Amino acid sequence: MRTKLDPDGLRRELARRGLNQAELAAIAGVSETTLSHAMSRPVAWTTVRKLARALTVTPLLPGIDAIIPAKTNAQPMESGRAFTEEADRGDLARPA
Repeated sequence: MRTKLDPDGLRRELARRGLNQAELAAIAGVSETTLSHAMSRPVAWTTVRKLARALTVTPLLPGIDAIIPAKTNAQPMESGRAFTEEADRGDLARPA
């Protein structure tokens, strides 16, 4: 099964952790090319899980939610665990 991620949501989560795409790819154990593809086209569900878990183990920058704009119609996630649970349910991805 392939799924399309919300690229703006993923960029926000990167910013909240002070990561760039190369760093997230390394933490997730995926190639930079795979992460780049995940930003623009459907990817394997295993990739979604790897990315979600990588965000789970990377802490948020203290105070970051006070200085970056919140996503419209969404509340900031309080922990990476919430991100993983939503990813496991499919709430963070849109079917391709």
